[in-house]
Amino acid sequence: MTIVDLLKEKEAVLPETIRMLFPSLTEEELDKVQAINTLLHSSQPYENMYIFEKIVLALNGQRPDFTVMEGATPEQIFYAFYVIGKLHKNFYFDWEVKQWVKYSLEREGVFFTPPELNFTNDNAIISYDKIKEKAKSGPFPLGDDSILDIQASKMLSIDMYIDQMIAKEVWNSKTNQGM
Repeated sequence: MTIVDLLKEKEAVLPETIRMLFPSLTEEELDKVQAINTLLHSSQPYENMYIFEKIVLALNGQRPDFTVMEGATPEQIFYAFYVIGKLHKNFYFDWEVKQWVKYSLEREGVFFTPPELNFTNDNAIISYDKIKEKAKSGPFPLGDDSILDIQASKMLSIDMYIDQMIAKEVWNSKTNQGM
């Protein structure tokens, strides 16, 4: 049995069961498996900003501390949405999760939200599509004197992080090293 087979079960799997079946998992890998397990079998990450934050951190290989709000980077947030999009085609987030995402992004100067949120950011001066187009086609180098260039630069940073996380997953799966 593989971890994927285990996660396809109709009910959530206890962390102790995962640890027993896969004793070579690191704590970070166990947290990631448990985060995916939670995303597949619970509505809590989609309804509760505290749970969602811990899911974001675990999916990014960071050990969450459940005693404090830690925050997450824009790159980590967008990567979590990438993973969730692979698990579910349609998903809905409650207002408080959307607000946490919006606040977390704005705190870092990112004024666009993941399109999967279906969320209109009142502070969005430029549309997500326009920023995506600028990030894709340039001209390069992007400047630092226009809001469009700054947001496109932030989007490129997010896209690069997601690509690196995907490459890491592929490498680990091909070499059977971790998650």
